Amino acid sequence: MGLVTAKLEMTAAHVVAMSILVLNLRKIPCALLQFWHWLLRLCESCKIWGSYSVDIS
Repeated sequence: MGLVTAKLEMTAAHVVAMSILVLNLRKIPCALLQFWHWLLRLCESCKIWGSYSVDIS
């Protein structure tokens, strides 16, 4: 009976660890998207990616 209890505890710990991993994996793309948005706003404010006008005469 002790072996069954130990196996159930190990399985329950595995389920909890996997659910935490899945929740964190969902947060990674959101964080990358927020960083990309911040980087684009930074580039626009610094005129790195702004519209440039070139006078060709």
